[in-house]
Amino acid sequence: MSARMGEGGRAHATVSVNALGALDLIQVAATGLAPGKTYTLWLTERRTAPSGRKQALTMFTANAAGAQVSQAIGLLREVLTPPSSAKSAPGQRFLAITAASSNTPVAVQESARTMPTPPDPSPEPAPAAGVTRR
Repeated sequence: MSARMGEGGRAHATVSVNALGALDLIQVAATGLAPGKTYTLWLTERRTAPSGRKQALTMFTANAAGAQVSQAIGLLREVLTPPSSAKSAPGQRFLAITAASSNTPVAVQESARTMPTPPDPSPEPAPAAGVTRR
């Protein structure tokens, strides 16, 4: 994520989603923010205004250096992956960071990678190092 072209912002962020069994962990590491200001990471329907329907994922306050790492835990795969059968669900959604008192993004998602499906569990775990199977 980065500041939109031509707007002169310095904000930059990296977002990751990790599976924790039935739950998921989303982490955002942001820099180039105004120190002491509160921000929200949103899931939006569009990158540009108006952003359409928005869903807040996490809120955080930038530290004195204008940076912060924030986390949220929940059923994020359900939130981040729209149901394929829903006719009203957007085909693609985007992440955006806004100041808490504003609808104008300070950083928007540049690219997307699809979330991989978890591998099928193998019927038999791999042997430990140095152990041979009989």
